[in-house]
This record gives sequence, structure tokens and C-alpha cells, in this order.
Amino acid sequence: MRRDFDVTPVLIFPGWTLKSAKAETGVVVLNDAMIFEFFESRPTVLSDDQITNICSHLDQTARS
Repeated sequence: MRRDFDVTPVLIFPGWTLKSAKAETGVVVLNDAMIFEFFESRPTVLSDDQITNICSHLDQTARS
């Protein structure tokens, strides 16, 4: 894509109990119940076509 994007690292602990999302170290720490709400609250950065293109490249790479 030849573009730069800001990336927010996310660490997910399935089954853990957390009171709220934490991002004290720059890494967002969530449990599995918080994933949907977290991503719904984030601004849209990539178009559907860009996501499809990325998924296609990742699929090709994973199969080789």
C-alpha cells in the first residue's frame, strides 16, 4: 500500500476479568468481552477494498 499508519498494539487475555481497558504502557490490554466495543470506538482508517487487499496478501504469504 506504500502508506504509513499509526498502529496501536492490543493484547487480549481471553477469560480474564478486567474492569476497563488499560493502555498505560502504550499497549491496550483487553479481555475477550471488550474486543467489539474497542474496535467499534476506533475511527475507520482502511477502506473495505484495502482490507480485502491486505487479507489476500496475508493469505498468500501464509500458504507459501
